[in-house]
Amino acid sequence: MELSLSQAEQSALFAAFAQSRAIVVFDPNGTIVSANDQFMAITGYGSEIIGERHSMFVHPDDQLDAAHDQFWTRLRQGCVHSGEFRRMGRHCELWLSAIYVPILDDDKKVIKIIKIAHDITAEKRIAIEAENQIRAINRSHAVIEFDARGYITHANDNFLNITGYRLNEIVGKHHHIFLSADDAKSDDYRQFWEGLCQGRHYEAEFKRIGKDGKPFWIRGAYNPILDSGGRTTGVIKYALDITEDIKRIQAHEEAGAAGKALLHNILDQVGSVAGDIDAITRQTRLLALNARIEAARVGDAGRSFSIVASEIAGLSGRTAEATNHIAKLTTDGRRQSRQVGSLFVAAREQDSEAMLALRATPR
Repeated sequence: MELSLSQAEQSALFAAFAQSRAIVVFDPNGTIVSANDQFMAITGYGSEIIGERHSMFVHPDDQLDAAHDQFWTRLRQGCVHSGEFRRMGRHCELWLSAIYVPILDDDKKVIKIIKIAHDITAEKRIAIEAENQIRAINRSHAVIEFDARGYITHANDNFLNITGYRLNEIVGKHHHIFLSADDAKSDDYRQFWEGLCQGRHYEAEFKRIGKDGKPFWIRGAYNPILDSGGRTTGVIKYALDITEDIKRIQAHEEAGAAGKALLHNILDQVGSVAGDIDAITRQTRLLALNARIEAARVGDAGRSFSIVASEIAGLSGRTAEATNHIAKLTTDGRRQSRQVGSLFVAAREQDSEAMLALRATPR
């Protein structure tokens, strides 16, 4: 539908565009005929551009591209072109949102081409930076996308490599294919997806099941994607494979538990031996006492009993000292065992913290 405007209205409309947009006029060969102040300000040039070719604004990477010549061929044929264009100003690279409009004479021949543009350099740089960040995340992280109900819409190669699936095997399937049957039916899992649908973010370590039925562990962040009304339209998960880290921690825990159990067993055996020695000591003391009593009863004839009693008493004393020493060693050993256990727990926590710090480091 065409606007029905008088000549005065058309002039006013063009004046409004000229005040708010960068405008440059070319002849059919791409030579600059005129440009307004906004265009001069954006590009950093002045009146020296009059008589120059449009190619002076083309980025060096694009100048040898045949698409530029084809672009001008279509303009000379009367085709309108619009889009986002990378251009070069006097001092820096520019991004313009622009429309190229051929002007026709009464014979439908192109006599001029008007370009109306808006500077989107700042917005484009932000978008390019965001795209580069997404590419970097995709290179270093496992990424999977879901709709708001939890059905898979896409996954990158890193995620597929972790799970062992191909993309066509999981697209359209629900997230619970990565869970055990019991976990998939749990209230916690139902509440998990309810929270995501409500816009809640989750980040933690998760145990999941691969295609081969074997478990794997990830450090994952589930991020709801919201529309302008704040409603969840999808969920994207970024994850790192921490399976080897978890297995290493589990191996440390198992080795520590086994070593602690072995130490306790040895200490229990030592304690048992100490108990036996203590019983022998008591019997030895009793025997020495009996020998002294017998020696006293028989007088000089029992002198040999007295000597034996003294030797037995001495042996009993040394045995008691040994028993006490073993008991002290056993007590110290148990205390040191508890200290070793505490040190192991601290080392495990430090290992976990170091692992988390490593995962947080950009890769």
